[in-house]
Amino acid sequence: MRDSPEKNGLFHPSVVYAVERLKELNTPVLTFAQTVFWDDPMKAVLLRALRALDAPNRFVAGIHDTDYFSKLLKAPLADTPYLLVSRNDTTTKELWAATAETAALFGSETPVPISQLLEHGVALSRLCDERRRQQSAGAAHDDPRSLDHITEAWGWKAVAFRGDHAPVASDVRVADVIEQLQSLLDWAIHETLSIVHPARDEFATDAEKAAQELRSILSSEAENHSMDSLTELYRSVNARLYRWLLDRAPSGECSDPRFETAACSYFFRFRPATCDLPRFRVLELFLRPETRATVSEAYDHVLSGSGIYELDRFGTGALPFDLFVPKRGRGTLRVEERQCVVHFRDEDVTVSQGEVVEDNQKLAEVIESRFGDNCALLGKALVLPTMFAMEGVMLLNEGASVYIPRTKAWVHALHERGIQLPLKPLLRLRYRTLDTLASLNLEFHLPLHLQETFCFRNNPYPAEQLAGRWREVLQEQRKQLELLTQIRSSRDLIPFLSINSSCGPSEKWYALQDEYHALLKSVHRVGAQLTELTSQIALINDRKRGAKRVIETLERQSGKLRRAIRENLDLTGEQREKCVACRAEILGKVVDGRAAIRELDVQRRVWSDQAEGLRLAPAFLGDKERLLEIELEAEEQRLHLARNALLATGLDSVNRRPCAWWFPIVDPTMGWWEEVTRTTEAYFEEW
Repeated sequence: MRDSPEKNGLFHPSVVYAVERLKELNTPVLTFAQTVFWDDPMKAVLLRALRALDAPNRFVAGIHDTDYFSKLLKAPLADTPYLLVSRNDTTTKELWAATAETAALFGSETPVPISQLLEHGVALSRLCDERRRQQSAGAAHDDPRSLDHITEAWGWKAVAFRGDHAPVASDVRVADVIEQLQSLLDWAIHETLSIVHPARDEFATDAEKAAQELRSILSSEAENHSMDSLTELYRSVNARLYRWLLDRAPSGECSDPRFETAACSYFFRFRPATCDLPRFRVLELFLRPETRATVSEAYDHVLSGSGIYELDRFGTGALPFDLFVPKRGRGTLRVEERQCVVHFRDEDVTVSQGEVVEDNQKLAEVIESRFGDNCALLGKALVLPTMFAMEGVMLLNEGASVYIPRTKAWVHALHERGIQLPLKPLLRLRYRTLDTLASLNLEFHLPLHLQETFCFRNNPYPAEQLAGRWREVLQEQRKQLELLTQIRSSRDLIPFLSINSSCGPSEKWYALQDEYHALLKSVHRVGAQLTELTSQIALINDRKRGAKRVIETLERQSGKLRRAIRENLDLTGEQREKCVACRAEILGKVVDGRAAIRELDVQRRVWSDQAEGLRLAPAFLGDKERLLEIELEAEEQRLHLARNALLATGLDSVNRRPCAWWFPIVDPTMGWWEEVTRTTEAYFEEW
């Protein structure tokens, strides 16, 4: 149950409590993000509370620049190695997004998985077959109903490296990627402004000014750092975004004395002079002989069945740590009995040979001797959070960092094995991004999937109504997905659509339901006639087969009599006459049987012609074609409803992890930001 925000307070009571506890802990607050254009600057809410409540804690806003740049393996050919791409479940399914991503207002990285469409009964194979048939008949190939479009996340894009060998973000020069970054931001700003319907003209002017300020922040800092790495650009942009949110001033960097910018490539700089810092104590557990086996076994234990590589998958002596060497990349650290190796992407580099490395100091010495003093050493995904938590309180937004549960499991496994890490708690922030839209005197031109899920096609849509309804709408859409899952046939789907179309009951689908049922009756009536004729034809075929069997038997008897008459010379005259008479009688029956078969054939042709006439009757064919059209339209509508519902679930991500730059753009008065600040909740998580 959520606490109600204080009516007259600047901050939610949970935030006040969090700040008081931070004072007691007397530890820095650490937040590291791969990109500055998403939700990380939202944490200015906590920095503002630290300032207002006189908390001395350092606030370190860092850039996670030691991970690889976003990459797309099967990217289209282009003149540049960097591309602006969207996320779908087909051509960009393998996109690994980090470093440069953002969303337009109400957008999120929420693609529409094909597996979920199938789970909810969408007849994708049937629909795709029909579209291929239409394309072969000359329809346009850029069909908006293509799987690329159907499965695409709405309102989200990223800049990605084209190919498998993406560089580490810290090694990317600003000059090499700034054009794509500016295109990304321009796209997101344009989409956002097209959604916002201002209450007055001057508001629109202010919003455009704010948008230009945001563009200017990126372009001016890019000019200042054109020959520097992306790290320096992001540090500067991040500082300016924090200042904008804290002080409503887009110019200049954040001047709060608590605020520091950082980057993983600096924070985890591993030298003899820094190797004893708390952040590296987890590393020493993997180096010392008395603890290495225990922590390694616990690490592999919690990864079992997760799909994440266990240590032996990286080679003999592998540790869950990567070494980042500027301009060289990052590689897995392997420490064997008398050898230390770094496994880079394209080669293994021996760091030391014949030396025993069993502590941080020795490892730092051999690394510095081999690669210089600018290397960074940081844990892989599972271990990295503990390195932060050894130094300070790791600040996360609700829903961020999917590895945390397994990290907690590893910490728990270590505790069970007698090893306790002195970790600071996690602190999470829960925003009410969409709830606080009620404070805005604005209306929105909603994207189509939200127009339909909110049942409001008469744009614009009031912000206050959206704030009050979005949770209800999500619940409705999840329920609709459950109902769609239970409906497997088009015949059951059509009545459902008549009362559960995009926005409730539909006159169109009521009419189509009546037409469908009338067509079914007509088709079934003809079908019954065809069934009767088919049954009669089947009976004729059975009688014909029976007659043929009788004839075959008679012909065998006739043959025996003929041979007896010809070959048996001892027959008396009377006996011979009897045989001849018997054979003549048999041959007469054969003639009668064949005549009966001919009559059956005549009747069969009559009934077959009648059946063929029914099957090829224009009215019957037209009814069947129209039935198919209605069924396909119903399946298209099921797809449409399922897609809308799945896209709408992205609002939960929007609420929890909004792009910080939305606030000064959507509401230049910063009233929305003030309300988000006032209602944001904070809660600690223990390891």
